[in-house]
Amino acid sequence: MHLKNGIRADVPARAEIITAEATRRKVLPEIARQSRSYGEDGEDMDLSEWFASSPLVEFRPLI
Repeated sequence: MHLKNGIRADVPARAEIITAEATRRKVLPEIARQSRSYGEDGEDMDLSEWFASSPLVEFRPLI
């Protein structure tokens, strides 16, 4: 979970590993666009390494 401004919290949640390649290919580019990993010049970055080596986990808060 990404909590901003130094906020710390215990958040009960359920996690699910996302292994379906179609889902990963849909979600990872959006994550890249919202992160600092996305090219500052606006160019699409090569996500092949992310697809190959980055786990993807969905967290669902239980509250």
